[in-house]
Amino acid sequence: MKDFIFTLPTKLYFGESYIEKVGSILKEKSFEKVLIVFGKHSKKVGLIDNIETQLKQENINYFELDDIRVNPIRSKVYQGIKIAKENNVDLILAIGGGSVIDTAKAIACGVKVDFDFFDFNLHLKEVKSAMPIVTILTIAASGSEMSDSCVISDDNLNIKNGFNSEYVRPLISFLNSEYLKTLPKHQMACGITDMFMHTFERYIYIEESSEIADGFALALLKNWYKTVQKYLKGDNSKEVLDDFMLIGSFAHNGLTNIGKKFLMPVHKLEHGVGGFYPNLVHADGLAILLPYFLEEYKTYLKDKLITFGKVVLELDSNNDDKLINDIILKIKSIFHELGMPQSFNELGISFDYLKIANALTKNNSSPLSYPNKNIDVNVASRIYKNSLF
Repeated sequence: MKDFIFTLPTKLYFGESYIEKVGSILKEKSFEKVLIVFGKHSKKVGLIDNIETQLKQENINYFELDDIRVNPIRSKVYQGIKIAKENNVDLILAIGGGSVIDTAKAIACGVKVDFDFFDFNLHLKEVKSAMPIVTILTIAASGSEMSDSCVISDDNLNIKNGFNSEYVRPLISFLNSEYLKTLPKHQMACGITDMFMHTFERYIYIEESSEIADGFALALLKNWYKTVQKYLKGDNSKEVLDDFMLIGSFAHNGLTNIGKKFLMPVHKLEHGVGGFYPNLVHADGLAILLPYFLEEYKTYLKDKLITFGKVVLELDSNNDDKLINDIILKIKSIFHELGMPQSFNELGISFDYLKIANALTKNNSSPLSYPNKNIDVNVASRIYKNSLF
């Protein structure tokens, strides 16, 4: 096990009753000026009006940054930094999903520096401080409400990239699964896919002495699979939605990789495509790319996949090769049942796979380091090529 520091400062308020206490809780924390960052869904369900009414009642001033898109964009962060600085706000309140929360995180860091915040995403600078962040979650997906990560896109540079810092873990997160009932079916499926990937990619990374982290991951994946089975049978109960919301948060808060080095290769591959196609929904790309990544690496991930198949999917076979192929097919089948795409062609997306592979690996000068076989331009090209149709 590697040396590590683990901190999880985010205080969760889980359940419907706490939403009506947001204003009073923020008042108790002595916040006086709040920048609210949100997207269209939060406005549509009346959540913004509710929270702003509470803030007025507590005499807390607020300012708005709205219309945050999927794959949050650099220019919106600049707008938020300007508003925050001009009005001397003391809290960033994100109301929405991962895109909204990541925008809030970037603003919280950008306010504190006199250089371009995107240097953090380009890994040119390291975060030293950030404003406090509070989130109200409306979709179970990214886990950004408890994570140390922040992903932002620049459409002009064709870059989608993230950074990690303990400074961007939210101070407080409010989780109310009632908001999941108003989500379109595909958006719900995207969230279910994303939380799976956050756990699964950590789990399959091979490192010695990772039993504790892998044990946490397998337990979470097993609960994910059981909950998905209920959901696919039409169970949209509070119990199911509560489970998805909690799984999403714990999939990305660091518990499933505690003491373990890891890389999320399918996320990296998706970011490569997403940088050129900003309208690509993150989870759509993940669902498409994962099976082809597994086909490329199944020989090296054999033991991990077999354990996953037996413990989580309850599959078994006397033939290891058959079992692994069954596992990959089962994952594809689950994604298909959820309504996730199986190729980029299905989304009307076609691209030069070598161009994107070169961009991802910096013309093969910087392949992604991965146990047993790095993701170089040739590996990335094969995965991208196979994922097109």
